[in-house]
Amino acid sequence: MATRLSMGGVGSMSVSSLNPSPTPSSTSTLDSSPGPSLRQALVRHARSLASTRSTLLWGHRRSRAVGLSCLCFCAPIIVDPSVRWPLQALTSCMSDYVHTGLPSAWHTADRWLATVQVFLELARAAHCLSPLHAVLLAVPPLSAKFLGTSAAARGDFESYRLHHVLWHLIASAACVQVEYAYSQQHAARSPA
Repeated sequence: MATRLSMGGVGSMSVSSLNPSPTPSSTSTLDSSPGPSLRQALVRHARSLASTRSTLLWGHRRSRAVGLSCLCFCAPIIVDPSVRWPLQALTSCMSDYVHTGLPSAWHTADRWLATVQVFLELARAAHCLSPLHAVLLAVPPLSAKFLGTSAAARGDFESYRLHHVLWHLIASAACVQVEYAYSQQHAARSPA
């Protein structure tokens, strides 16, 4: 006999209650059906790159926290005076706040620019940081992004808002660190 326990929307667990010998039906397992897998999230993201549609199930529901967190993408400009940072902040704000939940070309622009930025920052991190440092900088923001995307797919606005704000905050902080390390390495290689 198995008992199902709910884990707050994260998943469900099957726990053996009276059967001492493990069988396929009574062994502890996690049910991952409530949220998308990493593969599903990547496929959904790839498909969304050509779409102007919003991926948010709740429609035009703005969050000031998400809107303000978009401005965090201006932070790396302190070590990398590139137009890509204010451009990322602008596309993020237009997509995630102004046109949130509505069809807009800003969604397409934000998805493309953010995707290119992620790959560029991963490449720069791999070039100028130790593998461990690069992984430690990459995992938290990408995890926040994945959790926010999963929450949006479930229609969980509160979890989406929290994780999307964390994505913006942690990703921009990681970009500052990567850009600083990259500029230091580049300066060390340049003749004085």
